[in-house]
Amino acid sequence: MDLATFQTIINKLLRDLINTGNVASFINDTKAGIEEKEEHDKLVKEILRRIEENNLCIKIKEEKIKVVLEWPASKKFNIREPTLL
Repeated sequence: MDLATFQTIINKLLRDLINTGNVASFINDTKAGIEEKEEHDKLVKEILRRIEENNLCIKIKEEKIKVVLEWPASKKFNIREPTLL
């Protein structure tokens, strides 16, 4: 499967979550940004459930797990607001 096809599948699977502004996805990198821990955990479980139900695979690198575990709880992003570089 090429990257464009994979991105199209992910966009369709997560469209409603992406539209909330709490999820962003680009090819093989999906981010869930929400401040409340319980809601964040619920959102991540929903993302993983959808990926699993559609027989897609997830590979998580050990260094990414460490970064996630050390990420401050108050971090949030809003993909609707453009930023200037």
